[in-house]
Amino acid sequence: MAASRNTFGRILNPKVMHATAIIGGATLVAVASVYVGFSSDDHQACCAQVKAAVPFFDPFQPTAGASVQEPWLDPLVFNSNKAYVVEALTSKTTAPTTDALFVGGADSLVSYLKGNILPHIQPGIGWLKPPVVHFTLDKGGDVTDVSLAGTSGKAELDAHLLQVITDMPRWTPAKDANGGAMEQAFAFRVVQGGCAPASR
Repeated sequence: MAASRNTFGRILNPKVMHATAIIGGATLVAVASVYVGFSSDDHQACCAQVKAAVPFFDPFQPTAGASVQEPWLDPLVFNSNKAYVVEALTSKTTAPTTDALFVGGADSLVSYLKGNILPHIQPGIGWLKPPVVHFTLDKGGDVTDVSLAGTSGKAELDAHLLQVITDMPRWTPAKDANGGAMEQAFAFRVVQGGCAPASR
């Protein structure tokens, strides 16, 4: 195979050109594989990656004498439906047979939260801490005992999140094994990448 010249007049070695093509092709395949893998909507895999990259900070169990790398929240996540997570907290007494349900289901709950929180995320607000709000639904399905379990780092936003949870419409209450209404505790979180940390 004859050697060829590039646009600058330098002689190119055909063996080097061939090797470059192979390496370039391998690089392209590798990039394509990573992109396809990331596009998979696998919640467990996503959470495993986030947990490995950013340790979960539990405000109720600080590690004495150890520095905790606190995760940070990109304010752009408030645009994603997956960022709004509401999960039942483990009961220390009697767990309900049927969890409480927001009227209209999970999609309606996310719509309520996003519609009332996103407009208050002002441009230039900066990076935030992942906020956590605890609340309880009483036997009538009304919200009670709202408290801030994890700050966003912005006092005004924290106050607004508490108000949004307090003003939530009535839920269908949780039920015990006999079908009777009972209280149930929940945690509302805004999470990075739509991956919620494991329940504590």
